[in-house]
Parts: sequence; structure tokens; C-alpha cells
Amino acid sequence: MNEEAMLSKEYPSIKYAYEIAMKSYDWCIDRSNAIDGEINKLLAWISGATIAVPTFIFTQHFRESFNPCWLGFSILSFLASIVLGMSTKIFGSLELLDPKKFDEIHLAKTELIFKKDILLWTGEVFERNQGLVNWKGKISMAMIICFFLEITAFGLSSIF
Repeated sequence: MNEEAMLSKEYPSIKYAYEIAMKSYDWCIDRSNAIDGEINKLLAWISGATIAVPTFIFTQHFRESFNPCWLGFSILSFLASIVLGMSTKIFGSLELLDPKKFDEIHLAKTELIFKKDILLWTGEVFERNQGLVNWKGKISMAMIICFFLEITAFGLSSIF
């Protein structure tokens, strides 16, 4: 019995599993792109609010003296949120299927064996890509926390 017949008998649903694997791979890419878009929006929003909020606070509650410690903490929180957002651009990229890796060995395989091999590959890559997507989600939450710390510290610098 050849390998394809054995696979077909042992795993009759491999074609369906292949379709599900490809869809989950696409889903992971879409989710990563969505989170990247949200991080870009956060970077723009945080930068804009960092200019607008201090202007509003100083026009409403101008004091000649302010606490430089709170102002320094506010600036550090702003820089932390920007660095966190930029780190996703520098260190976070999905692992994609490289067409150059389809050498003659893979292209000579039958459809069923090829799909089995791709299923194994997508399973490994999915775990790494899912970890990256989850990491980016945590970074975006950290950016939001840094932003709220920044605004709170800036407000406190003008009050105390």
C-alpha cells in the first residue's frame, strides 16, 4: 500500500482539515492586521491627546507653579506608550508561507501528501503567529495604561 492510500484510509478527512487550517491561518493574519491598525490608531490618538490635554489643562487651570516630578512621570509614560507601540513594528511580524520553499520535492508529492505536510507546517506556524497576535494585544493594553498614567500624572502636576 502506498503512502497516499494509507493516508487516505487512516485520515479520510485530511482534505477538510487542510481547508480549516488554511482558514485559521488567514484568520490569524487578519487578526494581526486588525491589531496593527489599532496600535497605529492608538499611536496617533495618544500623540494628539498629549498635545491637546496639556493645552486644555493649562488654559483652564493655569498655575505659575507645578510639580516637575508629576510632569516628568507624565513624559516618561508618554514615551513608554510610544516605545511599546513602535516595538510591535520592529519585533512583531507574522511567519508566512514562503513559496520559494516549494522545491521539487514538495511539488512532486501527490495532493493528499502535500496537504498533510502543509497541515503539519501550519500547525507549528499557527502557534507562533497566535503568540505574536496575543503579544500585540497585550502591548496595546499596556499602551492604554501608559496613556492614562500620563494624563493622570499631567493633571496632578498642575494641581499639586
